[in-house]
Amino acid sequence: MGISRIRFDSENLVVKMDSKTIIEQVKECQKNNWKNSDLGKNSEELLEEIAYHFETCEECRKDFDSMEYPEEWLIDFEERLSGTSINDWTCEKKPLNKLTISGFESREFIVRSGSNSSARINVPLDWQGKKVMVVRLE
Repeated sequence: MGISRIRFDSENLVVKMDSKTIIEQVKECQKNNWKNSDLGKNSEELLEEIAYHFETCEECRKDFDSMEYPEEWLIDFEERLSGTSINDWTCEKKPLNKLTISGFESREFIVRSGSNSSARINVPLDWQGKKVMVVRLE
């Protein structure tokens, strides 16, 4: 494979384009607040989302790494990002969010069908009138 580059800023040219490199380069750029970035704000934000997803999704890392982008494609990376969204670069699986909550009781339920536009869970009767939080686990 030939040497490929992606230009995040004029001083840092990445030698090899793969998901690991994107993750590392985005972290470095974030540390420096994207100083000297050749990318627009929207592209920077999209790259941050892509890098975060790549960190948590092996499937997307493998898919991205299997692509062999020509050097010309990578040099104009911002143009390639333009008009795309996170869904164009990653799978539909969203990474798990780590939540810290405090409460009095927790139980797992299976969501059942409800109406045409909603689903339902049945909670204990003594929860009636209480404030609850529902977290989707899968």
